[in-house]
Amino acid sequence: MGVLAWGIGAVLYSTYPLFNGGQETPYPWYSDIGYLLLYPPMLMGFIILKQHFKGKIPLYGVIVAVIVFLAAFIIAIALNVDKLSQASTITTYLVTLIYMFFDPMLLGATALIVSILGANAEARPWWVVSVGILLLYLGNLIYTYLVLIEVYVSGHFVDIAWVLGFGFFGIAALVARGTAKTKDIMH
Repeated sequence: MGVLAWGIGAVLYSTYPLFNGGQETPYPWYSDIGYLLLYPPMLMGFIILKQHFKGKIPLYGVIVAVIVFLAAFIIAIALNVDKLSQASTITTYLVTLIYMFFDPMLLGATALIVSILGANAEARPWWVVSVGILLLYLGNLIYTYLVLIEVYVSGHFVDIAWVLGFGFFGIAALVARGTAKTKDIMH
């Protein structure tokens, strides 16, 4: 559901220039609703995944997750706080704050899940998903920074982070399918 919401946001973002004489899509815009709706289903997915693995989260996993969240949050603050104070609207301010909080939260949750994955075949797809989430985080972080300093244009190198991130999600699905087929053959 989160990926679908993000995809709808991406379609909205992409169509804005088509209907507005090639102008860049404003930030924030309706597309950000789709982008922001990525977070709740993904975080719920992590809760469901944790229940599937039934393993207790080790103390080091909690510590690493907190460190990852705090580091990502501090980086987001360091890159955005100066320009955030100059936000032209309350909507820009709030949307940026939401990204600044939920991207690190998603990254911290990923670190938490990684701490219980292990190396078994069933965990392999989730390792690939984790790489995809890291790429989404980096893409969002750099994009927000570039928008706030007013240098982002569509087609910027940072756009590849989202393509690769979702590409890793697709690869994870293929890995999971291959793992399931291997299990069926073994049984």
